[in-house]
Amino acid sequence: MEFVASIEHLHHILQWIQKQLGPAGFDRKVLHHVEVASEEALVNIIHHAYQDLPGKIDVQVRLFENQAEIVFVDHGPPFNPLDAEPVDPNLPLEEREIGGLGIHFIRKCVDLVHYERKHEKNVLTFIIQKK
Repeated sequence: MEFVASIEHLHHILQWIQKQLGPAGFDRKVLHHVEVASEEALVNIIHHAYQDLPGKIDVQVRLFENQAEIVFVDHGPPFNPLDAEPVDPNLPLEEREIGGLGIHFIRKCVDLVHYERKHEKNVLTFIIQKK
């Protein structure tokens, strides 16, 4: 599904993802974690890939027997969020670098996250296991 990459459309995109996952039998906690991770990924695409200018985000949800995949595709410049140094959330705020918490939340909320640059597009994939 293709969406407009804007903060105004964020809620609509998140609702669509939840609607796709709903019939798959994921529990409420997993669905909440997926929403947190998806929101972080989408906000990063909107602000960084498109720098708040008009753009498109393709979102795919694929359901399998024991897992789901959520794929986010944007046409922004190459950017692998997984290259960021891991953040130590236990450090005091004044000792932490700015940024990096988003990918930390994503890694904590989904079972696997993968990035690739494919056909001049950024492709970020979440894998969510049924528990």
